[in-house]
Amino acid sequence: MSETPQGAVGEVFGDLATWTEAMFTTPWLPNGQRALATCETTRDLRVLDLDDSHVLARLNVRPTDVVGRDRERSREVALQVWSTGDWDGLRWWSWWRPAWRNQVLWSPEMTWPLDTVDVTALKLDHPAVQTAASVLPRPRE
Repeated sequence: MSETPQGAVGEVFGDLATWTEAMFTTPWLPNGQRALATCETTRDLRVLDLDDSHVLARLNVRPTDVVGRDRERSREVALQVWSTGDWDGLRWWSWWRPAWRNQVLWSPEMTWPLDTVDVTALKLDHPAVQTAASVLPRPRE
């Protein structure tokens, strides 16, 4: 998940060269429409910030290990942190735009520590889509 709406949009659709209304329609979703969900935590979460150089040094992790697109290395880092039992998740910067922050959360108790506050259908005129498209930049049709 992302800490900003535009970050969430950018992470999901950043690989597409041109953005169209069709990218928001997917047959595997219940109503076929992609949406943006806003959530709040239901408890205090311990999230390790991989944007902290001291944390990276302690883990023996390079910044490129965090932002790179090597899924195997990303999984190794996540497993290293998860296996300590000290953290509920990780926070890192977006490959697309470092100012966008992303998080991954896990729960050993298999309970989800989030409540959904709002769900909004995505369309090209959605403010988060417009912001992400202009920042990346992506033409819209």
